[in-house]
Amino acid sequence: MFGAAAALVLLVADFRVLAGVIYPTYLFAADAAMVIMILASPHYTVPLPSASPSRAFGPEPPMRLSVTSAQWRPVTGRDWRQPDLMPPRGSAY
Repeated sequence: MFGAAAALVLLVADFRVLAGVIYPTYLFAADAAMVIMILASPHYTVPLPSASPSRAFGPEPPMRLSVTSAQWRPVTGRDWRQPDLMPPRGSAY
């Protein structure tokens, strides 16, 4: 719409006044370049088919930022710092 408005201003501009032509020309060129970049964007292309078959995974657990390590950890309902996650002392591991 802005490009069309700049084109209309150029149609009625007095070409004897340089400042009255330069700015609408700049606006029209910038708006036209933006339209060309949007229309030529690769985001509008059809995605290529995947080479591998799609795999259905279960939903991932929600993540929470750990205060102590500043890393994202899954929220599983258990505290990952609990000592019972370690093997017992007398085990073979």
